[in-house]
Amino acid sequence: MGFERCRKCRGKGEGIFDCQNCSGTGREPKEGKPFGQCHTCYGDGEYEQVCPACFGLGEIYSPTALPDDSKYIDGLETMKTSDIINIATEQLLNLESREFDVITVSKPVSPDAAVNLAKIISKLSPIVGNLIEFHTCDYLNSQDTYAELGHWVRQDPGFPDTIFVSDEITPTPGFEIKAWFPLATEITARFKDSQNHFSEDQTYVAMLAWLPEYLIFGKPKVIDIVIVSAMSVARARDLHYHRPPDYIVLEPEDTTLRTGNLQQTNTNGYKFQGTQEQFIEAQQLVASWQPHSQEYSPTPEYQEMLRTLIARYPYRLDTNFAKMDRIVHPQIEEFKTRVHNTRFHGKTIGAWNKLLSKGNESEILIALSDTFGISDDGDTAVE
Repeated sequence: MGFERCRKCRGKGEGIFDCQNCSGTGREPKEGKPFGQCHTCYGDGEYEQVCPACFGLGEIYSPTALPDDSKYIDGLETMKTSDIINIATEQLLNLESREFDVITVSKPVSPDAAVNLAKIISKLSPIVGNLIEFHTCDYLNSQDTYAELGHWVRQDPGFPDTIFVSDEITPTPGFEIKAWFPLATEITARFKDSQNHFSEDQTYVAMLAWLPEYLIFGKPKVIDIVIVSAMSVARARDLHYHRPPDYIVLEPEDTTLRTGNLQQTNTNGYKFQGTQEQFIEAQQLVASWQPHSQEYSPTPEYQEMLRTLIARYPYRLDTNFAKMDRIVHPQIEEFKTRVHNTRFHGKTIGAWNKLLSKGNESEILIALSDTFGISDDGDTAVE
């Protein structure tokens, strides 16, 4: 028995949460005013407050948590790869609700300008995403934890894109950092690296959902974060896609004897393109691989059997393979749902996404003008 970090506030004890008075609606009905504004949150439906789950403590009681004196605390010189990963994970999770001072989008000068900005704001996603990923490495190095042991390095190109360089820690801890702009249609980032590269659980994937602090303008703000093992992502991907003979996932050839820049680490997906007769024949071939013919394995023996399919029948390389939005990883799916349900300036992010992508221009104009106080005062963005 003991205490564990509060999941609602991620251990911070405070944050932006639904208004307790109006239950996040922003409304407080009164006699004669059925749609009266809530006097606590002033219609926003949320505001910065003490965490309602842990009451500001940052921890909650758990019958399964270990007491403090049983936690591993033994100085930097005895740290292992898993210790570096665990400490960095906690530090990355603290980025939630933080703003990145890397770029600022000015407030629209008129409602019409706001509507136009809403149409193109997603174009910023690639550059802002890269800036967030780059500065996340700097953020980790700004922590005092690693000063005497090593430092984080951004390797671009390279996988994972952020690694911990130390003479004392092996295997090398690393994070593949991916930024997600949730007003886009889907998570476009891909994850194609082989299961074989994560056998020592040394690499994790950190996905940061971000939006401009005022939805379409301001500085980038981290909305939520999920961190999962790279092995779990690779397994979920292979489990989701692999359905021989209709669809097969192939590991890269053994390229360990090549120089680093020529080594292959990515898996690929292939879709069957033969005739019905060929498909029946291929099914019979797969059935002969019993007892585990349908279960994916990255082993050379199983991969050799898959290559017999490629050699005998026509297959098409799937260019949409391994998009993280489609691999059905349980924690990533939960993260996506959580982000879309997060209230942001009076609406859920999912509701904003629906409005900006499918609403008519008059609805968008009214919503943006009313929410962010955008009026047409005759100013221009040109100085």
